[in-house]
This record gives sequence, C-alpha cells and structure tokens, in this order.
Amino acid sequence: LMACSIENSAAIQHALGHHALRMRIHRVDSAQELLQALDFPGWHLAFSELEQADFSAFDLVSLLDEKEMDVPVLVFEGSGAEEVAIRCLESGMCRFILATPPYLRSLPRLVDDLLRRARKDQERRRLERQLIESEELFVDVFDHTSDLIQRVAPNGAITYTNRAWRDALGYSEEEARSLKL
Repeated sequence: LMACSIENSAAIQHALGHHALRMRIHRVDSAQELLQALDFPGWHLAFSELEQADFSAFDLVSLLDEKEMDVPVLVFEGSGAEEVAIRCLESGMCRFILATPPYLRSLPRLVDDLLRRARKDQERRRLERQLIESEELFVDVFDHTSDLIQRVAPNGAITYTNRAWRDALGYSEEEARSLKL
C-alpha cells in the first residue's frame, strides 16, 4: 500500500527494482481512497509520506491499529510536521527513510527485513493467542468438573486448584495458592 505522491510512488517502485514485480502495489492519495484500500485484507507493508493533503502517516498507523492489521509502515521523510513523525515513532509501527537516491538504494533490503520481522511478529501473536485459548479451555474444563484437581510445584507450593477442590475444602482461590504441602 502506498500513501504517497505519484513521484514518490515511482521512485519507490524504481528503487525496489525486481521486488516491485512480486508486489501488489496500490497507491492512494486521499483519506477516502485509504479507507477503501484498507477494507481489503492482505496488506503486508505500507509506504507513506509524513503528510498528504487530508491525512498523515500517523492517521494511516491509527487506522491500521483500529482495524487490527499488523502492517509495518515505512515513512518517507522530506516533508511534514515533526509532531506527526514523533507520533508515528511512538506507535512503534514505523520506520523512516529519506526519499533520496542513496537511501532508496537500500530500500529492497529494508523491505525484506521489515516483512521478515512482520511475519515473525504475526506468528508470535498467533501462537500467543493459541496459548491463551488453550489455557482458557484448560481452566474451563477443569473448573467445571466435579473431581478435585490440584497442581503442585516441585517446592510443594500449590499452583492451581479447581473450583470443586476449593469448595470441598473450604478455601478461596487466594488461600489455596498460599498453601504448601
């Protein structure tokens, strides 16, 4: 996704060289076009100038966050307010690059690195979600059984008790966690 002028879009595509051939590139230059483009899933990377006529790079970052889209944003410096740049950096989703030929030559390497990091981050978040869902399922199953279940650490500390255990023995969850065998 490219939120930039025609000139910068052409410069980016030229700098990407053969990488650009493997990418689906969609350029927007208005807030309305940006909203429409973000309705389609599958964006892996976004390029943006600091400020466009009616939106900024931070607006793009905010929309991506609002839509829960894990897309790294590469912001081209050269125009725009410092406050927009600072807000983008604070979001943690942006990298900045000067829109000059020497910096644009390093763009393919930077894009590869950003995409690799984004894939790793997405995989980590997916695994974290699976772990949380698995843990919730575990707690739900064990808390709704009539069997008394407890988990004890090697040092004898009780680390988990189910509801039936606490009800039968008359302990609160906090009290049970403070017990040692």
